[in-house]
Amino acid sequence: MGMLFHAQFKDGSYITQNDRDESVLTEGRNCYFDVLQRIDEVEVFSLKAQGRPFLSVRLTDGKFGTLGLYEFIAHDPTIVFPPDTKYTLLYQKHVVHHFNGPSRVGGEVRHEMGWKATDVDGKEHRVSITVTD
Repeated sequence: MGMLFHAQFKDGSYITQNDRDESVLTEGRNCYFDVLQRIDEVEVFSLKAQGRPFLSVRLTDGKFGTLGLYEFIAHDPTIVFPPDTKYTLLYQKHVVHHFNGPSRVGGEVRHEMGWKATDVDGKEHRVSITVTD
């Protein structure tokens, strides 16, 4: 597998996606199913490449980080969020296959991660970043 996710929860526990992408809680489910069971408790969600942090989103303040070093906001800075804003994790993994006639000739994996939150005017915003394996 290319990039794997790592979800850290508010209580300090975490779930790291395994190479087989199998749930440790429910047979027949994937690792992200385990995260979804505690979605409101996720504090930091990261994608790791070769075991090292590549891209993270901190759900306490909506900031993104790269390589565990640099933090930035990815939304319009003129949007005002209340101090007690609840940032909810958004994550999707897109697998794209390329074909030439009946033969598969390649493909790519895209990870889209970010958050949704409601501003002071009651409008929901969704902010995400997409990276390719």
